[in-house]
Amino acid sequence: MAVAVAVAGVTTTHRSCCLPSAHRRTQHRRRRPAPPRASGAVEVRVCTNRTCARQGGREVLAALAGLAPPRVDVDSCGCLGRCGAGPNVAASVAGSAAVFGHVGTAARGAQLLEHLLGAAEFNVAAEFAALAAREKAEAALEKGSAAEAEVLLNGVIGLNACGGMHLVYRSRSKARLAIGEISGALEDAEEAIRISPKFTQVFDLLGTSKFPRHHFACIFISCLVIHVMICISLGISLKSTNYDVYLCFHCLNYKLAGCLVPVANVCCKLV
Repeated sequence: MAVAVAVAGVTTTHRSCCLPSAHRRTQHRRRRPAPPRASGAVEVRVCTNRTCARQGGREVLAALAGLAPPRVDVDSCGCLGRCGAGPNVAASVAGSAAVFGHVGTAARGAQLLEHLLGAAEFNVAAEFAALAAREKAEAALEKGSAAEAEVLLNGVIGLNACGGMHLVYRSRSKARLAIGEISGALEDAEEAIRISPKFTQVFDLLGTSKFPRHHFACIFISCLVIHVMICISLGISLKSTNYDVYLCFHCLNYKLAGCLVPVANVCCKLV
């Protein structure tokens, strides 16, 4: 007997065998929560080539980036070879890869994440509620209502959603910075980096002139050390980055010399 299962536009066929017994017993088993289907890193790539972009690929990419947990790496990619059946999304889980078609809405993207991660880890309703509240808070922040945005983002954090929390903390950092709560803004920015170390956009926020000079010094040092460590972890030759490091030190040593000397020694040893 063939059983067809369709997930996010992709249909696969599984075969189930019947036992040759004349007597069959119907057993009622208690349904248990589904465990996460992927315990390691998950990669999701959304085609943003011309055809898929016209079908909403860029919007789906933004939705997936806002919904995905930190261990899910979401990024754009080129053509996946299924033009006309898009937007197409490729997913890699534990060495297995597949291409999903017709992922044209945020709801379809959320269903795909639930399929990849399991309902026990990814709750579609909670994640959508968190995403909607965050977007509302960001709209309020753009209108200049920083206090309202902070209240909304506090509610998002209380939902205990797993996806997009680095974006939530970044937005609350912006709101607190606009209010003038510098220490809280720094804490939220650091939390965003802790949740998603690859989230480099928060460094632009940390480098704003509204932060006191000594805070900027600490932030710069952290970014520099992270830059060197990333190069080492990826096996990239640091000879090409020496000039960048030297230039940064040279530009700031006149006001941050006391802070940079120990870090310079560490970086020189790493290089």
